[in-house]
Amino acid sequence: KWKTVVYSQNLAHELSNADQVDGESKYKEVAASLVKPFILKHRDKDVKAHAACCLADILRIFAPDAPYEEGELRVSWC
Repeated sequence: KWKTVVYSQNLAHELSNADQVDGESKYKEVAASLVKPFILKHRDKDVKAHAACCLADILRIFAPDAPYEEGELRVSWC
């Protein structure tokens, strides 16, 4: 559990400092991982909170073209 919390916290920090220039080449796999059920439905609220921050930054980095299909973003976070 602790490793997942620390990893998600570190990822959130990295993404918050990322530029759009790095976008697709550097963060495509990260973007795909963020919408996996393991992350979205994680039992730890800190992991879900960091994942939400990461998702917001991924959308910012990839703007104006989100790396997700519409259905992938319609997931319950609770």
